[in-house]
Amino acid sequence: MRHLSWAHTLSGPSHDIRWLAIAYFSGIEYGRGVARTRATAMEIAAETVYHALTSYLTFRP
Repeated sequence: MRHLSWAHTLSGPSHDIRWLAIAYFSGIEYGRGVARTRATAMEIAAETVYHALTSYLTFRP
């Protein structure tokens, strides 16, 4: 079964926090996003996953 899963990491000093979101599709890393909020980092990573998967499906022989 194919599914999307996430890993999140918080880093930096309290006044300059950065979130790293890593998106996995079927257990394979497809995207990363870094931002000041967890939601934004996830959006960046999700967009990368979307582009990777749609380009794969579009150009698949």
